Amino acid sequence: MNKKLFPLHIPLVGLLFLLLASCHSIRISNMTFANLEWKMNDSTKYIHDKSLNWVFTTNKYDFSNLDPILGDEIAISRYDGMRNYLNQILSIIPFDIDTVLAYIPTRQLIFATYKKSKEDIPPTTYVVLNSEKDHVALNLFGDPIPEEKEYVYCNLFFNNKRKQCAMVYRFPYNDRTLLMIQVLQGSNKEADKLSKIFENTFPSPYMMTRPWIDPSDQSLIEPVGWIIKDARINAVKNYNLGKRLKELKQQK
Repeated sequence: MNKKLFPLHIPLVGLLFLLLASCHSIRISNMTFANLEWKMNDSTKYIHDKSLNWVFTTNKYDFSNLDPILGDEIAISRYDGMRNYLNQILSIIPFDIDTVLAYIPTRQLIFATYKKSKEDIPPTTYVVLNSEKDHVALNLFGDPIPEEKEYVYCNLFFNNKRKQCAMVYRFPYNDRTLLMIQVLQGSNKEADKLSKIFENTFPSPYMMTRPWIDPSDQSLIEPVGWIIKDARINAVKNYNLGKRLKELKQQK
């Protein structure tokens, strides 16, 4: 039988498969920070560490210096309950996470490195990178993963009890393997309490939660699918940033 690779023209199609394929048991997370200090470039809105080893984008036009970028234990300890919340999110992701580089709670975006293993679960979606502005996402229905040096893999993981969806993107970044994790959080007691921390700083009361989200509600598959598509676009942008960074270092 020929390979069954189907483009995700409609996010609904990809999400239906991902919902069925990426539900895994919760594990214990041993979260470690890389202890980096982050800054934002006012012009590009990219964030970077002091040594410029890491440069990322949130792909959000309204991202600003008001958004906290947590890169060490001291930074996250300023927000009561935030460390436990982040640790719980990471516990539903079955990859061997090495260090957390940055967590932006107001965007529910996490960047981390991880240790690749032959035991890693295969991606449910594979992004073909034709160029910096052209890519297509394909579903892998049990077929072998294409052996490419340039790739972005995607898996989704759910905690229905906590109304959480973690969109996990794996890709090479400047000789490392990066995880970009976009969290989609519905309303629950813990997340709603943490969201209130930012209600006096940001105009939206829903900086960490989306009250209408419930991963177990099938009627929301299509709107959630578009959010997944937006996260995938951001993952590809961050992959390209890592590629450019590596090229610039090789030129020195």
